Amino acid sequence: MNKVGINLFTLAGLCRQLLMVGVIGLGMGGAGGCTTLPLPASASASTAIFAPPSLEQAVRLEQRRSYLEALKQYRELQETAITPEIQHLAILGQSRCLAAMNNLPLALAVLLPLDSAPHHAREAERAAAAGAIMLRLGRVSQAENMLSAAIAAMPDCHDPAAMVWLAPAGVNLALACRRNGNCAGAAAALRQAAVWFEQSGKRSRAEKCRTLAAALVAAAPSRPVAAVGRTTP
Repeated sequence: MNKVGINLFTLAGLCRQLLMVGVIGLGMGGAGGCTTLPLPASASASTAIFAPPSLEQAVRLEQRRSYLEALKQYRELQETAITPEIQHLAILGQSRCLAAMNNLPLALAVLLPLDSAPHHAREAERAAAAGAIMLRLGRVSQAENMLSAAIAAMPDCHDPAAMVWLAPAGVNLALACRRNGNCAGAAAALRQAAVWFEQSGKRSRAEKCRTLAAALVAAAPSRPVAAVGRTTP
């Protein structure tokens, strides 16, 4: 077993490797975790034409880490939003700001209610955000279920706007699977995240995810044959 594989066998090792490539941001994770909610560069391409100036202002405040001011802006935007998409972006913005200020319970609460089986992209994106927060809260099994549901709701997705959150969702799912002792699931999630990173033009991140997936498989202890699919007579 190589040194990379040994290091990746621990969750901390996996986090460190992902941080090195910039897949996960420390700003959202703090000392208690490494998960992140993706921060948009601006309003999504699908809504940029109709986005009110207040949305762009809120995003700029968030990018400058003026989280409290950005939070107020997002809250006002949610109250005055004229489309479901703008309201959705305002809710996500509030959750990101609250998470950045380490108010994780409230960051999760603003995303409620959540559908355990999302039916469209907005519901799936909120589920992915909730899964990231659940992971930081130590609710690992819930996080894995929520992230899995979010990703399952977006089969064969090629929307560039969705890649912004789908790729990090795949990485967060890998962390949840690994923390639950599921190396195979973690590797599969990293391979899927690699596809999304590549489709969004982030080839170096995609390659890093594939390398980590291979190392996870190599580092996983082999299971006795008797323990796989057999019952005791």
